[in-house]
Amino acid sequence: MTSPGELSTRLVRATAWSLFGLFFGVGLAAIWQVLSSSSKGEAAGPVMALGFAVVGTLVAIREPRNSVGWLMLVLAIALNFTTFLQGYLAAPARPGALPLAWINSWFWHAWLTLAFLILPLVFPDGRLLSRRWRSAIWLAITSMVLSMASDAFRSGPLDVGSGAQIQNPVAVGPGGAPLIEALGVAGDVLGLLAIAIGALSLVLRLRRSHGREHQQVKWFTYVGALGLCGLALSSIGAFADRISSGRPPAWVDVVGGIGWVSAVLLTVVGLPIAIGAAMLRHRLYDIDLVIKRTL
Repeated sequence: MTSPGELSTRLVRATAWSLFGLFFGVGLAAIWQVLSSSSKGEAAGPVMALGFAVVGTLVAIREPRNSVGWLMLVLAIALNFTTFLQGYLAAPARPGALPLAWINSWFWHAWLTLAFLILPLVFPDGRLLSRRWRSAIWLAITSMVLSMASDAFRSGPLDVGSGAQIQNPVAVGPGGAPLIEALGVAGDVLGLLAIAIGALSLVLRLRRSHGREHQQVKWFTYVGALGLCGLALSSIGAFADRISSGRPPAWVDVVGGIGWVSAVLLTVVGLPIAIGAAMLRHRLYDIDLVIKRTL
């Protein structure tokens, strides 16, 4: 007769592998859509998200009570879904292009919030430092909602990640444009504040932790610090676009682009490697050598 513990273990494994299967299916559809369209460069998205999916599945099976693994799986699925939408919308005259383009214009904030704002707060044990830190989660969610609302109701063409020019069907009129811009700025400011709080959480964990957990936090902090540098550079372009009345200087776009690409690569490639090394390896002390060589 199967014991309750064995049933629970089977359920956890089945759930984890089912989510991985969903990730894999959406990823294959995304790659097919991208390769059959004109935006071939986006095909790397599912490949880069594979690290989050694999590490998330292994962590979820190994430590089912740890929310880190489950968050990584959801993040990977969301990233693949974004890539799928971009590939689908790159081809002309696709059914349902208008509502899907609208969803794609704001949905990308979901995986970015999980990676930059939520994971740092719960790594590595899947729990907040204390109940007081729940306000940090709500701050991150508020930032995400404000940014989504700003992109969802902004006038002009939708940001679909391809050359398609699709006008926003639910854009507010000229009278509401200042409010939409204010929501976007508020979302950016709260997002930066949430990132700072997440960084503070990691610093406090570094100071309070010992042994294996201390080394785990070091891995995450190392890659996260590099990613934050890229995100800070990308924020220059974002703020310049929002507050400038005309076209910002060319160097702003260059710096912002470099920062955005660096932040995304470090997030979707570097973070899974760091988390995998931190949570699936028993000997974690190579991180000190990595940091010294980087410096």
